[in-house]
Amino acid sequence: MQPNFSQKHPSTHRPIDLILPRLEKARRSKNGWIARCPAHLDKTPSLGVRELDDGRVLIHCFSGCDAADVVAAVGLTLADLFPPRPPGPERQFAPSSNPAFSPFDVLRLIQHEIHIVLAAACTALNGELTREDIERLQTAINRITDAIRLAGVKR
Repeated sequence: MQPNFSQKHPSTHRPIDLILPRLEKARRSKNGWIARCPAHLDKTPSLGVRELDDGRVLIHCFSGCDAADVVAAVGLTLADLFPPRPPGPERQFAPSSNPAFSPFDVLRLIQHEIHIVLAAACTALNGELTREDIERLQTAINRITDAIRLAGVKR
């Protein structure tokens, strides 16, 4: 029987409590949880899930699925990975002096993307990149750039 994902959740939800029950084979790991990725046919768990101290949930598919596709596959949105904002005036966010990820974590998470860039460079030297190659290269560059920003690295 498939779970009913259409139910509305209360505004006081914990994001981790929303996503974990919707994932197959979810189990604790060193830094959070690991589960089968619902966005692709996943035989062995490749989805990393981590809850931060402030309640935000970070997800990463080590096979390359986008976070939006992962949450959509279980009936959620990216907004569901964040705790509800307290009522009141709009909050102003300052750059964090304590980034969500350490530089080591960032390098570990983008390792696959770095390999994509290297493979594209080798392909470009030996021939022409296809449109699909160029699109995947752009995705890798975007992910690397986002990871650098999330790590708090300043240029």
